[in-house]
Amino acid sequence: MKKNILIVIYFLLFSPGLFSHISDIVFDDSQIYEFYLEFEQENYLDLLWENYQAGENEYIPATFEFNGEVYQNVGVRYKGYSSCLNYPNEKKPFKIKFNEYDEEQEFYGLKKLSLSNEYNDPSFLREKMLYDVFNKYIPSSRANFIKLYTNDNYLGLYTNVEQVNFTFLKYIFGNNEDGNSFKGEGNSTLEWLGQDQESYYPFYDLKTNEEENDWSDLINFIDVLDNTPINDFPESIENVFHIHNWIFFFALNNLFVNLDSYVGKCHNYYVYHRTDSDKFFHIPWDLNLSFGTLGGGVSHNTAGLSIFYAGNLPGTRPLAERFFEIEEYENIYLMVYQYVFENEFNPDVIYPRIQELADLIRPAVYADTLN
Repeated sequence: MKKNILIVIYFLLFSPGLFSHISDIVFDDSQIYEFYLEFEQENYLDLLWENYQAGENEYIPATFEFNGEVYQNVGVRYKGYSSCLNYPNEKKPFKIKFNEYDEEQEFYGLKKLSLSNEYNDPSFLREKMLYDVFNKYIPSSRANFIKLYTNDNYLGLYTNVEQVNFTFLKYIFGNNEDGNSFKGEGNSTLEWLGQDQESYYPFYDLKTNEEENDWSDLINFIDVLDNTPINDFPESIENVFHIHNWIFFFALNNLFVNLDSYVGKCHNYYVYHRTDSDKFFHIPWDLNLSFGTLGGGVSHNTAGLSIFYAGNLPGTRPLAERFFEIEEYENIYLMVYQYVFENEFNPDVIYPRIQELADLIRPAVYADTLN
């Protein structure tokens, strides 16, 4: 009974996906859309690759078409790391920016699209499956499947993942949001590195309010997280961080063994400083290596991973380790874990969903000769 009351209270406080938005059509997962990119330059693949290697995130222009609607002068570039560098052909992951050359241009209220090539996932299902589960409990990106064509050539089946930017943040939290959003880019452990914000530059990327370049809120959050005495920790951390959202994430992330995240590789996440609550909020990102695909330094079978697993280097994951020191948080975590296990990993729930999505994408996957 206590477990169910906790879940109900949480959803009363925040339940994702309650409100409709003009962008809902873009992420309709009952069908597979077709996106068309037309480049004027015959050597557009070479240009995209050269810009990617230069590391400056430079876009090149293209025309974008969807359902007979044409958008002129959108920006296109490659994105990602292993999914781009290690993919052996032109089926690279793409970023499409609609307002790169026209500040007013949008696509159903969106300014960017992020197209994942499902690197290292022959099932094509991992990313979509986990985003769907996350979105039942915590704010995260929407995702669906699309077929991508460039200059009328079929590149293959992609997962269209909602970009985490101000458009997303305002859709989730309200139009008054204008806080700092930081992305964990690599070894972003949230360990204390001192008061100098430049010490944090190699590990985090400020994605909003870049011109102000004020990192004091992130530094304060990390200070509270790392340096608060354990007896004062619950009150102090809850003043700066949405801890219950994090507990739901941590349970689901462990259940679906997504180690290409804060827990394993210590990247692929955002922490956003909400305007309405004045607290940081964790948002997951890049889920294609879930379901135990990435070992993340784990020396044993990921199927047997402890439900308390907090990384393979003890003392380097304060956000994952410190809350387990609090009995109340641990008890909540265990209740949440049992709930999501029974409701999301139940064979009667997960197998039909796998079959439904597999049936939807099978013809497009078989036609994807570049996969």
